[in-house]
Amino acid sequence: MSDAASSVLTRLFWARSKLNGLAYQQTIWQEQNESNLNSRATNVDPDKVLSAAREMKEAAEASVKVATEAETTAVCLHSDSKVTLDLTNLDKLVDMARTPHSYIRAANMWGVTVMEASAAQLDLIGALTACSLHAVEKKKAMNVVSESLRAYTRLASATAAFAVLALQQTEFEEQTAQKQLAIQEQ
Repeated sequence: MSDAASSVLTRLFWARSKLNGLAYQQTIWQEQNESNLNSRATNVDPDKVLSAAREMKEAAEASVKVATEAETTAVCLHSDSKVTLDLTNLDKLVDMARTPHSYIRAANMWGVTVMEASAAQLDLIGALTACSLHAVEKKKAMNVVSESLRAYTRLASATAAFAVLALQQTEFEEQTAQKQLAIQEQ
């Protein structure tokens, strides 16, 4: 991958991360300030959340393997930081989704996409950048680049599907709060 493509991918990543971060902050603020929000209101099927969260977790774990492979490939450039990924929030979300009649707040969903999936995507961008210099001449570097692109595509797809569910839940929470506010004003 060229430096220009890497730069564009990195800029796209940061722009999307910033947008997701703002959505996360807004959702937390709304949930904290709308005390009348029905605490059991949900619009997103927990089974869909569980399925999407599992796919995102598997994709994130696969990304760590690829990023680790880039770190251990001699022809790839190496950074001082080692690949570590904390999936604690994603694990908690999976546990909540498994619980019957569970309520998963939109903020919890956005938090997973903002913190954990973004970190995994950043690791993959690093792997792509590290090995792209020698990808044309070294088969091992080309394999890492190819694996990185596949893993990035899978993770981006899983994250996007999960973000759709988070958005649905956010919209539902906002509509529920607006309805409750209208009822109180009457």
